Amino acid sequence: MGKRKDKRQLSQFSGIDTEVILTKDLEDEAIYSVQKLFIDNYHEANLRYLEECFNRMRCLTLAKDDGIPIGFSLGDSVKINLPRFEEPQSVVLHGLGCIEDKYRKIGLFKHLQKLSSSLGDPIPSGSRRLICGRVAHPVSFKGISLNESVVPKINIIPTKWQQEIGKLIAQLYGVEFDEETFIVRSSAGAIGYPKIKVEASKADWNIFRNVDRESGESLLAIVWYPDAPKDWYKE
Repeated sequence: MGKRKDKRQLSQFSGIDTEVILTKDLEDEAIYSVQKLFIDNYHEANLRYLEECFNRMRCLTLAKDDGIPIGFSLGDSVKINLPRFEEPQSVVLHGLGCIEDKYRKIGLFKHLQKLSSSLGDPIPSGSRRLICGRVAHPVSFKGISLNESVVPKINIIPTKWQQEIGKLIAQLYGVEFDEETFIVRSSAGAIGYPKIKVEASKADWNIFRNVDRESGESLLAIVWYPDAPKDWYKE
């Protein structure tokens, strides 16, 4: 099954239609809608970066209001062998996403992120999974950083186990990876610069101090949900 439509009737999403599509099945109209949303929401939007995301992520969620595209999220879910685990583990990969300005404060972005992994490998409800994403500013890092298991942390070098897993996840994204900082670099170059006001303190920016955004760098952030495996924090 290559796509799934879903009309949400929850109050905050009333009237918003969402469609989950496998990226390999994308038609020109959907590609154009995503490109336009990307360009509308980023200064210097890099379409090569978007193309890289299409190639790496298997799922796209596209949201429309009265037939007009208002947001999208790329993502995937896989069941793979991770270092030091006896059984394959569920991994959620968050990709690029954009939401039109007036829809940003109703929880739609997180909703689309969740849907964007729904056509990947199934994840049983309540089971442990590793959630991953590339982040380039404090707004995108804030939510994920509240989880105690998050890597990276400011001024803390990841453990060898965390580095081993980070390296494998970076390979799934197709990016270069620095094990000690979790800085990754895309061969497609810089994504661009979001057209939103990033409200963050100097302390919030500190973890990004060595990230060279202009060269295509960002941070690879990973967290376990609902809990981390035993010895996750041990060296």
